[in-house]
Parts: sequence; C-alpha cells; structure tokens
Amino acid sequence: MTLLPLFGKEYILSLTIGCFLANVIGPYGVPDIILGTLATFISVYLVYLTGKYMKGKKGYLIIASLWPTIVNAIIIGGVMLHGLFKLPLILSILQVGFGQFVVITIIGVPLFKFLNNKYSKLLKDILS
Repeated sequence: MTLLPLFGKEYILSLTIGCFLANVIGPYGVPDIILGTLATFISVYLVYLTGKYMKGKKGYLIIASLWPTIVNAIIIGGVMLHGLFKLPLILSILQVGFGQFVVITIIGVPLFKFLNNKYSKLLKDILS
C-alpha cells in the first residue's frame, strides 16, 4: 500500500489516516498512534516525491520502496521499540527494517509492477 502515492498525492492522506485509525484500535496505544502515523506519513510522502521527480528513470521503484523501510526502521525500531519499550537498538532497527524490506521491496515491487502493467489503463480511467 505504501507504493500507492506513486499514482498520486491523494494517497498520502488516505494512507496516513488509515494508519492512524488502525493504530487507534491497536494494542500499543498512544506511542503507536503518534509514531506509527508519523512514520507512515513521512514514508508515503517520500514515496510520492520519488515518483514525482524520478518516475521513468531506471530504479525509481526500488528507491521509492526503500523509504518506508528506512523511515520505519528508524522511527518504529529506533524511537518506539528502543526508546519507549527499551528493546535492544540494533536488533529493533534490523527487525523492523528487514520486515519492511521483505514486504515492500521483495514482495510489493513485483506485485506493483504486475498490477500496474496488467491494469494500467483501468487505473488511469479510475484515477482520472
């Protein structure tokens, strides 16, 4: 989902609100509501900017997919898990970063390419 801002900036707000609502009912309370929502906003904004300024250039999709990995590793792993819950810093950053990398870059990028190639005309009609 964090790659959706490559289609348009309206997904920045949608994903941020969706994250906020999910974190409101989540088990980690206020820290996750604030930090998780902030991490999502920063991630999807950077994905949008990457698409805006690099779209069509080789490797832009991989670069866009790395922003959520980096941002979440730092904010969720470093600030929330280490700073608030006192878990080991390096382990927290690596675990969050690895999970994000697998889901977004390894699984999400090929899925994004497949869906974009197969349904690009439909997506353009819907988003127009």
